[in-house]
Amino acid sequence: MYNKQQLMEMIRNENSNVEFSKPKNVTSKRWNNYLQVFISGIQQNFIKFVNCQTILAWKSSHGTNVMEKHDKGCKNVSSPLNMQQSIKSYRSTNNENDQRLIRSIKRKLTNTIAVCCACDDLTFSSVKSDGFRVLVQDLVEAGR
Repeated sequence: MYNKQQLMEMIRNENSNVEFSKPKNVTSKRWNNYLQVFISGIQQNFIKFVNCQTILAWKSSHGTNVMEKHDKGCKNVSSPLNMQQSIKSYRSTNNENDQRLIRSIKRKLTNTIAVCCACDDLTFSSVKSDGFRVLVQDLVEAGR
C-alpha cells in the first residue's frame, strides 16, 4: 500500500500504473462522483472526487462517511444529494403570488429606507441618487 504523498507524486508524474475506476456493486448514489484508486491493479486506501480531483483517504469500513464529509465542505459538489433546494421548490410558481411578493418586498424596502433616513438624519434626496437606485434594484432582483 502507498501513502498519500507517494500517490500524489505518482499522479503528478502521470504514472501509468495509477488507475481510477468506479467500484462494482455499490448501493449509495454518492459513488456517482467518486472513483476508487488502484496502483498496478491493487486497490489502495484512497478515493478520488471527480468534480474537484481531490484524493481522500478511504477504507471500505468507512462506508460513505468520508464522501459525505467532503461533499459538505467542497464547493464543487453538484450531486443532487447535496444541492441546496431552490426557494422555488418551497413556494407556488403562481405569477399573481410573485407580483404580490414583489409589491410586498418593495413596500418593506421603502419603509426600511424611510426608517434608515430618519435614524441616520439623512435627507430623503440621498435615496434618489442613481447609485442608490441601482443598489435597491439589485436587492429586488436578488429576491426574485
